Amino acid sequence: MKHSDSADLQGDAFTLAHPGGEMTVDLVEINQNRRGERESSAFSLICEAAAVPLLPQSIYALSHPALGTFEKFIVPVAQFGDSVQYEALFT
Repeated sequence: MKHSDSADLQGDAFTLAHPGGEMTVDLVEINQNRRGERESSAFSLICEAAAVPLLPQSIYALSHPALGTFEKFIVPVAQFGDSVQYEALFT
């Protein structure tokens, strides 16, 4: 996936499959690493979901109607009341 693939997806919902089932995560932020000159420079997606269940960092399957299903290492990075933000880094 390239940064340009995700540019129009902010606000979209993804389905994240985890050992206990599935949950919806909403793409709330797209951060591009400006150090690289290539289009495929590193970038990250920040998704937000309900705090329960709180998932540990691990590889999870994410699904989106336009992108299909792909596996990505996801890390919880912030918790705000009853929601959690997860980050996926693309290099």
